[in-house]
Amino acid sequence: MLITSTFRDAESQTALYAQGRTLPGNIITNARAGQSWHNWRVAFDVVPMRNGKPVWGTSGKDGELWQSIGAIGQACGLEWAGDWKGKFIKWDGTSWEYEDIPVTPEPEHVKLSKTKQKSADLEKLIQAKIRKQAIDALKAEGKL
Repeated sequence: MLITSTFRDAESQTALYAQGRTLPGNIITNARAGQSWHNWRVAFDVVPMRNGKPVWGTSGKDGELWQSIGAIGQACGLEWAGDWKGKFIKWDGTSWEYEDIPVTPEPEHVKLSKTKQKSADLEKLIQAKIRKQAIDALKAEGKL
């Protein structure tokens, strides 16, 4: 698994919002600057890897992989964008948010430290789960 996006400043979010509207490319977000949890350091995007290549597909075996990653993240206490519906959402199985966002602000270095630790913990957990599933599949096929 590869983490593809974490914190986005207002300028970066504005550029992403412009994509497919006033800039070339497909529309990839409906959130303007300040409307994305990425702007508040409480979201990150991932893509699973298969044989060293990112898996962007969302149907068949690819879709099953995304659903598995979604379930693992939710078991870790994260909210998965693959379940979202609403104004700012197209299917976005790549995004995660922390559900325990504090009501009272914390100093930036404390929030960033917690975000980095949760991201690292999740990445390790998901990689271990994917490794186990791959090993189990190889055993079932008699290749191990």
